[in-house]
Amino acid sequence: GNGAITGDFYIDDLKGPQLQGTASTNDFEKATVQFFPNPANDMIRFSNLDGNKQIRIFDINSKQVLKKELKSNELSIKNLKPGFYFLEVNGQFKKLIKE
Repeated sequence: GNGAITGDFYIDDLKGPQLQGTASTNDFEKATVQFFPNPANDMIRFSNLDGNKQIRIFDINSKQVLKKELKSNELSIKNLKPGFYFLEVNGQFKKLIKE
């Protein structure tokens, strides 16, 4: 052959942002923050969102693409390009798909 590699390739190991700090028992007693819909187009809504309402979104290269202090339980993601993201809220990381 000519040394070319052909066929389908799949990547199954994705790395997100590194968590910093330590976890305490209080962290585990918090209700898990949830958001919907996922996948989403323009807007996501949160449930169990208490305390600090700072949201950060990272792309798959761990680059922060959005940081926002929420005034409500909704967040506009209309300016994000379609793709796979990590959403951080209250120290919890969630996968987000933007369509």
